[in-house]
Amino acid sequence: MPYWDGSLRHLDALLRGKHPEITDAKRSWITANSGSLDSNTSEFMQLETLLATPEESFNVSDALLGADVVYVRSHMKDTIVRKACIALIDEVVQVTLRNKLPTPVFIVLDEIKFIVSDTLADALATLLSKGVNMALTYQAITDLLNLPDKSLNADSIRGGIDTNTQVTLSYRANDFETAEWVSDQTGK
Repeated sequence: MPYWDGSLRHLDALLRGKHPEITDAKRSWITANSGSLDSNTSEFMQLETLLATPEESFNVSDALLGADVVYVRSHMKDTIVRKACIALIDEVVQVTLRNKLPTPVFIVLDEIKFIVSDTLADALATLLSKGVNMALTYQAITDLLNLPDKSLNADSIRGGIDTNTQVTLSYRANDFETAEWVSDQTGK
């Protein structure tokens, strides 16, 4: 969208066709095709922290290229906050794939089952080759099969994470299935 200034308010206005250069035909196309984008934008408009102006906004690309230290706190129960965090992680993936980062990046994603996406699971190996290392934490191996977003293919996500994780650390496996899985990873 070449008309977008980068702010959520402006994106909301554009999705409603409110721009002098958006013709009636483009407005109709936007209305017919903006489905989940329009829905997510409406939800994100409820979060005050996402309503910053372009000048005061957090820029993922600037943070990654500037080797900034960033701490983001999500919420396990608030679906809108979780969606915003997933969108943020997806943006980290996209920026990393588009740009050569000047320094290695380390990202910790705690309780991954609440914020995992297909994009993240599929990109783990590629991100590693781009200088991004991640620590993904979860309580039990079955956590990745019981995702809050039931539209995701949990088996595929678990497989992507298992396949593209180079190092696994385990601390205090409390269920048999996880303990057995960890034991199987260590050999005979």
